[in-house]
Amino acid sequence: MASVQQEPTPPLPTIDVILFAVNEDTPRLIKVPYKDDGLAHFIQTPGWYLERESFRTQSPVNNRLTPTRKRPVLFIEYDDMFAINGSELNRCIQTASGGKAPAWRGTVFGVRAAPSYRAGVSEKMANAVLEEDLPEIMDCLTSWVGIQDQVRWI
Repeated sequence: MASVQQEPTPPLPTIDVILFAVNEDTPRLIKVPYKDDGLAHFIQTPGWYLERESFRTQSPVNNRLTPTRKRPVLFIEYDDMFAINGSELNRCIQTASGGKAPAWRGTVFGVRAAPSYRAGVSEKMANAVLEEDLPEIMDCLTSWVGIQDQVRWI
């Protein structure tokens, strides 16, 4: 009986995202694979960035879900359970903010939506641009309140 060989699974596409690692001092770009799950295009977080059991979520940085010609839609991806699962303090965010950010824990990613992004219609991701995206993402990370109890905007 002849064995049936399966076609190899094609690799996932990759995008550049901004990494805020718990044990580093400076945000940096990394390439990560992402997947199209039919609803949204979340980055496929590499397993070694997860410190604890977590629930990864994405939140818009600039409270806009429609890009403008001047500014793209940006997201942060973070562990929504970091306040209760024992994740380490994010040294990168603390260092980059000069200690002004609340106590973010666990690894955080900065993600850029594609120019064609429309919430619920076309949710493609694009490569982050460190020089352009970092200031707006840092503003979001330093102005977020309620980290210990409930995450909410000022």
